[in-house]
Amino acid sequence: GMLLWGGFSPSSLLTRTSLCRISSHNSLLGSSSPGFTMKRNKEECIMRAACYDSHGGQTVRRMREDYPMPTRRKGWVLVKIMAAGVNPVDYKLCRGDVPSILVPKPKIFGGDLAGVVVECDEDSKKFKKGDKVFGMMEYKYTKWGTYAEMACVRESALARMPKNLSFPEAACLPLVTLTSIQALRRGGICEKSRGQLKGKRILIHAGSGGVGSVAIQLARHFGLYVITTCSAKNAAFAKSLGANEVVDYRAQKFEEELKNNPVDFVFDVMGADIEKRSHQIIKQTKGSAYMTILTNGMFEYFEGWGRFKKPAAYTWGLGHYSWKLTKQLFMGPAYSVTIVQPCGEDMEYARDLVEKGILKPQLAKTYPFNRFNEALSEVAEGHCRGKLAIEIAGGGSGGSVRDDSSVSSARRLPVIDGKQSDGADEKKAGGMAGGIR
Repeated sequence: GMLLWGGFSPSSLLTRTSLCRISSHNSLLGSSSPGFTMKRNKEECIMRAACYDSHGGQTVRRMREDYPMPTRRKGWVLVKIMAAGVNPVDYKLCRGDVPSILVPKPKIFGGDLAGVVVECDEDSKKFKKGDKVFGMMEYKYTKWGTYAEMACVRESALARMPKNLSFPEAACLPLVTLTSIQALRRGGICEKSRGQLKGKRILIHAGSGGVGSVAIQLARHFGLYVITTCSAKNAAFAKSLGANEVVDYRAQKFEEELKNNPVDFVFDVMGADIEKRSHQIIKQTKGSAYMTILTNGMFEYFEGWGRFKKPAAYTWGLGHYSWKLTKQLFMGPAYSVTIVQPCGEDMEYARDLVEKGILKPQLAKTYPFNRFNEALSEVAEGHCRGKLAIEIAGGGSGGSVRDDSSVSSARRLPVIDGKQSDGADEKKAGGMAGGIR
């Protein structure tokens, strides 16, 4: 076999298992075509990847040593993945929450990544070989993912990594940060409107979760008064992120606590019953906004419907969101549903916030690659504190789970109203907290 790769020597970047398994001279020749091609005779270019071939639970998740490497084309970037972020959507897709027509199988897990550019367009103005990058891959209509040694990502989906973050820290940011930025923007909360937002109130649900912990930091940056829901044990953590008030959802009903003082904005990542209750405490005036994301909360209504569960849930969801989006045209607050999209410009904005100390990643644990199944199971249980990451490079065989909750915690403390938090509340709470949504 012979690998034709555009004049690039990968020895300094690629691990042994990522290289083309060839028995002859390992010749690397120039190519006039963009990206690389390969002669697939008896040998293939293969890599290690965590994937699934059918829907199910832990038993269908597997590590493959012979997954074909992706082929780069113009406008895309070949990235050696150093770390991948873990999100609930990763196990939910494997479970079958989204039909295969949208997310085909076999499928590599993951969408968040941080890594090193191996190859890009020669005339690229954004990247060059060796650049450290981070971003999110598209989940839909592709079998590729980020729990793998290599990935091809659209150039427009990536940004250079923040200089002050490690690969695992950077890898845990993309999906939750993009979701928060894009959802808040749809509700009119962004840099352009920052001057008009000061003093307005927002309720952010699940403030100690992955999306919520980022949304709190962004909302305070925009000048909003932040109220959030979380458990009592995570209250100090939420306040350390910038929350002004915390409602213990286990002991208090937020609609009762806020009924006499409605909020201007609601950011809801829960859906289902939470959405219904939240509409009771949002101002019914122009300028107020209810922001939500697509969740699997609708499945709760149809838990006992057997094989009709998914069709019923999808039908109900379509009708529900259509009605809400239509209703906003005539009465009440603005209503928006965000389906997160990869966006390099938003990642560049996030990088700037990180480097200025405004946005802090909340990395709790880093798993070695061969223990990816444990990471997915921990997220599925919903009891993990902060975000999880998987170390792809160097984390393939052996290795233990690294607890990052107390590592450089002072560096990750948020900036609140232009001042560095002293972290007293967080220390009382025992470090990082919160489940991942």
